Amino acid sequence: MRRPELLAPAGDFDSLKAAVYHGANAVYLGLSNFNARASAANFNKDTVREAVKFAHLYGAKVYIALNTLVKDAEVPVMLELAEAGIHAKADAFIVQDFGVVSVLKRCFPGICLHASTQMGIHNLYGAQIAEKLGLQRVVLSRETTLADIKEIKKNTNLEIEFFVQGALCVAFSGNCYMSALECNNSGNRGKCLQLCRLPYGAEYDNRKQKENYLLSPADLCLIDRLEELAESGVCAFKIEGRLRRAAYVAEAVNCYRKAIDEGFPPQNDEKKERLKKVFFRGDYLTRAYLDDGVPDRIINKDNQNHIGVPIGEVTGVRPFKDIFEIEIATNHPLVSGDGLKFFRNGREVGSIGVGNTIALTNGHYKVYGKVNPSPDAIVHLIRDKASEDTILAQIKKLPVTVKITALEASSLELTACCKGIEVRETSHYLVQRAENAPITPKEIIKQVSKTGDSVFSIARAEVEAGQIFIPKSVINETRRNLLLKLEKSILENAEKSVTASINTLEIDRIKKEIVSCRNPVCEGVYESFENGEGKLTDENIAVIYPSDFNGEETAFAVKDVLEQRDTPCLRLPAMASGEGVRIIEKLLQKNKEIKTLLINNLYGFAFAERGYQIIAGWGLNMYNHFALQTVYGLGAEKAIKSVELKDGLDSDNRLYQFCGKGFPLMTLAHCPYKTLHGNTCEKCSYIKGLKYTRNQKTYSVVRHKLDKCYFEIIDDKLNIE
Repeated sequence: MRRPELLAPAGDFDSLKAAVYHGANAVYLGLSNFNARASAANFNKDTVREAVKFAHLYGAKVYIALNTLVKDAEVPVMLELAEAGIHAKADAFIVQDFGVVSVLKRCFPGICLHASTQMGIHNLYGAQIAEKLGLQRVVLSRETTLADIKEIKKNTNLEIEFFVQGALCVAFSGNCYMSALECNNSGNRGKCLQLCRLPYGAEYDNRKQKENYLLSPADLCLIDRLEELAESGVCAFKIEGRLRRAAYVAEAVNCYRKAIDEGFPPQNDEKKERLKKVFFRGDYLTRAYLDDGVPDRIINKDNQNHIGVPIGEVTGVRPFKDIFEIEIATNHPLVSGDGLKFFRNGREVGSIGVGNTIALTNGHYKVYGKVNPSPDAIVHLIRDKASEDTILAQIKKLPVTVKITALEASSLELTACCKGIEVRETSHYLVQRAENAPITPKEIIKQVSKTGDSVFSIARAEVEAGQIFIPKSVINETRRNLLLKLEKSILENAEKSVTASINTLEIDRIKKEIVSCRNPVCEGVYESFENGEGKLTDENIAVIYPSDFNGEETAFAVKDVLEQRDTPCLRLPAMASGEGVRIIEKLLQKNKEIKTLLINNLYGFAFAERGYQIIAGWGLNMYNHFALQTVYGLGAEKAIKSVELKDGLDSDNRLYQFCGKGFPLMTLAHCPYKTLHGNTCEKCSYIKGLKYTRNQKTYSVVRHKLDKCYFEIIDDKLNIE
């Protein structure tokens, strides 16, 4: 079995270096715009080539994230960034927007595209549509099951990438609209405000629960599941964290590199303890959705941020000037630069960065800060300065062997070999016979070994020299030229498989298409009702959306629609495992009157090939007219534009605008009732009417059932106009 690629985040150059030095096979990074981590330092048109060169010299690939939704008017700027990535010899681009897929393929023949997890691919049908669009790799949604990974691998030629470490979005990938609609900061545009990490209250069955972090998941840690994932077809293990520090990247890459190289050990307790120090929200998710699609535990109700690892307790606190002197009992040797958090009854009560520290006897320390934790508070280490300094100090150089020939009346000749590539450099200077003290082989090797801040180090050097004299400046110049030539050759070898080219004529055509777009006017309205159903008013198409996708409820709804002399349309779930898709297929076989489907995920286009009329829904996030052209090409006869988009789409008589209530701000694959009660599916505690509350807002938590339950978060007062 081929070892999967280890893919690491690079939010800045320090993180990129940390990833490469510790063994990442690839890194993913964003440029100055159009990436899902807009608040990261990121790279730009001027720095991306240096980033790619650095990675390629070490044999690591670079994937550029262009994985946000893009307006028509923004396409020219997006193309400039993509062109910079092409010039930089990036290996692939990660994309979400269907329109961006189309534009990049037109403008850059040979480009390699990866489907972002934001595209929401999680079953075979969705993967097959992605393959049809010309994508080479899919970054599967975190909600994907192990069974569906196997099915995708077996029935497509796609590469499969899967998140194994890091933050887990609570909402289904690409279909979280809370930040966009409440705060005008779209997660689909890289500006998510993470409202899911705030505390929420719960109301149900005439009871109220105190506020907890009811929508804040713990982090993924699948380091014990790597062998299963690899055997199922995953070719790339992805670490989340472009907003994390370089120390996090170094530690995460180091731990997963060792796990891969050790042959996927089933237990990695020591590695998990190291990972907890750099970022840990508590109770790692070691199964995710892999086994049954509905994990019993995913939410960490008590904490929503890094809690680190416990190292001791507070033994005393007293005022000290305008701050507090805190005495701590711990076996961890505290140093300036450490980070600490204090907890009472499992809840955080304060944190400090350790500045001045006084070591007392018997493992006691005095530290100082503005926080006033009570005695007996548990102390957690959230930053281990000494450990981080150690791992970040580990710099990897490329070992070079050099053969040096310095013979009288001949040019100085240096031959270098690195990574199987050999280059030769000769001086213009002719070596002279030494009249007095000849230069020694040791002195020659010393000069040749001065590689400075280059990526190379001289591992071995052989010298053939007589009784000669040669200026050190000649040796230095020849060495510099040799290493430049070696770097160039390594890059040429690493980049020979990057074949994307630039079609300037097509870029000009794209720009003219944008200029020719008419004023944005939606010809039709999709009227949404509170229960999630709706109607295309000018077409008399009535959309039904069963709470339970069983034959009885659906047949009753279809009958009611037909009695109103409307055309029945079934709204498909945004999420459907392979087993769920089979239930939908059986449902459609039993209800022949349904010939129209409203789809909110790529997998729905598979039904267009079976003769169904397809309405491309809001969940497909159509933001530009290139995306519209794509969904029409896939078989959609009508489309509903993104609810986030207030302007910018060309008009046609097939385009609709969402209006009304019942809009799903989030779609959840976990069970909120398990979060509240700690039960399992066997002891289901479902009671209709669950509400989440935050400040003055109230959200209905609405259940739908396919093969498993899934839930939607609906703002009761939101009325989209």
